[in-house]
Amino acid sequence: MTAPNSEGDDDFLPLSGLQHLAFCPRQWALIHLEQAWVENVRTAEGRLLHDALLRHDIESALESVGLDPAVGFLHADRPGRPSLALDLMEELRAALADRLVLTLINRRQVHGAGFAEQDGGGIQMDDATRKQVIAAWQLRKQDEIEHPYLKERIPLGLVPYVQALLLARHIRGGLDAYPAFFWR
Repeated sequence: MTAPNSEGDDDFLPLSGLQHLAFCPRQWALIHLEQAWVENVRTAEGRLLHDALLRHDIESALESVGLDPAVGFLHADRPGRPSLALDLMEELRAALADRLVLTLINRRQVHGAGFAEQDGGGIQMDDATRKQVIAAWQLRKQDEIEHPYLKERIPLGLVPYVQALLLARHIRGGLDAYPAFFWR
């Protein structure tokens, strides 16, 4: 690769694109090659907590430790985009959001009938489903786990704050390496 320039910037793939490629080559092609990803009910179910609740908690955690959620490492910085929050979401999504979404779907607490397709292909969650998801999210955040780095029991809802704090300490030189969150 050559250094970015005004003529060839579109030829570069952001690191987040590599993450999509590793996770799902089809999704990567749709998002990064065709730019034609259209959400359907299945992808909306899988993303219930991705953009709304988890991102909000992570943005708040980053701001509380003095980090700017908009300045990221993996996701490209764009106006209005919380790139650092999206970076931290990559690490926390499976343990916090995806696990809860799959539980709600497997227990048939959330299903396709709670979503409606809008003009233009967007998906909207109905009020009853939204309330159910938020209630399940708040309840899930109260569950306690042993943090893999701290070796202390903490509520799951504090994990974004703890990881933001550890990241801030690493950036400021207080930790030699950032201890990523790996939870079984």
